[in-house]
Amino acid sequence: MGHSFQAKGLALAVLTTIFVLKQQNVRSFRMRHYTVVKGMVSVTTDRPLSSSKLFAASSAAAAPSVGNAMIPLDQDPSTKPFNPGPTINLNKKGTAKMNLFGFYYGLVACVMGIPWFIGLSIMQLVYRIFPKFDQTRKIPIFIGNIYGHVLLFLTRMYPTVTGRENLASVLGKDKEKKPRACMFVANHCSWVDIPFLACGVIGMRNYKMVSKSELLKIPVLSKSLKVADHVVLDRSDRKSQLQTYKKGVSYLKNNVHLVTFAEGTRSRDGRLQPFKKGAFKMAQATGSPIVPVSIKYANLVNPVDFAWPMRSASSVPAGVVIGKPIETEGKDDDQLLLEVRQAIIDNLPESQRPRSGTPDTAA
Repeated sequence: MGHSFQAKGLALAVLTTIFVLKQQNVRSFRMRHYTVVKGMVSVTTDRPLSSSKLFAASSAAAAPSVGNAMIPLDQDPSTKPFNPGPTINLNKKGTAKMNLFGFYYGLVACVMGIPWFIGLSIMQLVYRIFPKFDQTRKIPIFIGNIYGHVLLFLTRMYPTVTGRENLASVLGKDKEKKPRACMFVANHCSWVDIPFLACGVIGMRNYKMVSKSELLKIPVLSKSLKVADHVVLDRSDRKSQLQTYKKGVSYLKNNVHLVTFAEGTRSRDGRLQPFKKGAFKMAQATGSPIVPVSIKYANLVNPVDFAWPMRSASSVPAGVVIGKPIETEGKDDDQLLLEVRQAIIDNLPESQRPRSGTPDTAA
C-alpha cells in the first residue's frame, strides 16, 4: 500500500515537471528572435543568439513602441487554442479548476507563504509593542515583495514590462524633478495582476493597494492587507468609503503610492469594463499624477475559472505596459477618467479592449 502511494506520488511529480517545462518552452541558451517592423515587435523564429544580438533584441523589446497594441487580431495569443492538460475541479461549480502547472504554482505559493506569514506575524507583534515604529508600514511591503519575486521567479511568471522610462519624471529618476507619490491605475483581468504590478512595475517602493473587503476572507493575504495597512474598502458601507478616501489621501500626502483597479472588480472575459470614479478623487485631492498601466494577456495565464494560473506568463507572453503619467490638476472627474481610460485602452490588444457599447463609467 505504501509503495503504491509513493509510486503514484513520484508519477505525479514527474508529470508535473514535464508539463511545467513544456509550458515554459525551456530551451538551453535559446530565445525568440525579435524583429522591429514599423514600431512593432514580431516573433519570427526560434534560434540561438550571440551576446551582441541578444543585447540588440533586448534593447528592441525595451523600446516604448513595443508597448502599443498593434498586434493584428489573427496573431493575438487569445485566438490560438491552448490545451491545459489534465484538469480537476476543486468545487462543484467548476469555477476553481486546476491543472498540473496550477498544482506546481499553488505548491510553490503555499510553501513560500509559510515564511511570508511568519514574517508578517513578527511585524504584527512589533507594531503592537511599538505603535509609532514604521508608521507607513514599509517593512511588510518589503517582505511581501520578496515573496512575490521568489514566486514569480520559480514559476517563470514574470511579465514583460515596457514603458519604465515613463516613470522617470515622477519617481525621482529624472535629476531635475523630485519624486512624487503616484496612483497606479490598471485594468483587472486575473489574480496575477497584483504580483505583476507589485513586482514588475512598483518594485521595492512603498505602496498600498486599494482593495475590496472580500479579500479579507483569503488566508495569508488577509494578514498581509491588515499588517501592511492597505486601503480596504467595504462597498456596502458609506462610512467605510469615506474612511477609505481619507486614508488614501493621507498616504499620497506622505509619499506612499496607491495601486487600484478602476473597474472595481475582475473582468470575466479579459475585456476592459466600465470605470468607477472613486480612485481618481484621491489623486485629485492631492494633485498626485495617475500612471495608467495596461496588463496584457494575464487572463490567458489565469482564466476566471481557474483557481491558479494554468500556464507560465512567459509562454503567452503576458506583459505590462506603463503609460505616461497623467496630471490631475485642473481636470474634472469625467475628463480625468476618460483620459486615463483611453491611455489604458491604447496599450491593450484588440482582444482586451472594451466591447462596442460598453459605457466608460459604472452606474
